[in-house]
Amino acid sequence: MNTRAFFKEFISKPMLTGSIVPSSPALAKKLLENLKRDQVKLIVEVGPGTGAITHQLLDDPVLRSRYFGVDINPVFIEDLRQRYPGANFVVGSAEDLSELMKKAGLGSADFVVSGLPWSLIRPRRQERIFSNIFEVMSDIAEFATFTYVTTPLLERGRFFRKQITKQFPVVEARSVVWNNFPPAVVYRCRKVVKTE
Repeated sequence: MNTRAFFKEFISKPMLTGSIVPSSPALAKKLLENLKRDQVKLIVEVGPGTGAITHQLLDDPVLRSRYFGVDINPVFIEDLRQRYPGANFVVGSAEDLSELMKKAGLGSADFVVSGLPWSLIRPRRQERIFSNIFEVMSDIAEFATFTYVTTPLLERGRFFRKQITKQFPVVEARSVVWNNFPPAVVYRCRKVVKTE
């Protein structure tokens, strides 16, 4: 999906799209830099949108059979299905991630990545989404997501930070990815504290 089509979706469904332009390749690479591609059995992407992060994953044909993507926007999902045949995409809400994975016959995820627009999501929905992500992760899994640098200025953005640290025992905020519009901060979360 090109930038023009993405912008059209933003205009018609801003609450389902979240940004005027797709995430940059630089942001996608930063989100996936800890991914051990040869070791993961299941990768879950929440809110793939137009596929900026998805492309970085599914450019590797081996990962297509280990991938599960969930997006609430059916236009995005149909486009992704056409571009990445063999990959598992479903239309649904991130609030129902655990149930959607059970219906698909999937076990725990080794890696979860999300491009959801957290500053647009109501606090109660954020709580349910984080709870679902936490539930589907294996003990050694990592969850990677991002917010824009302006997010803390918004009430829901401040709630995001409070909720993510409440849900996950380990939360690391990485350096700002300036080569993205708007600039973004990457978060890496784990449900288990690593011991040496």
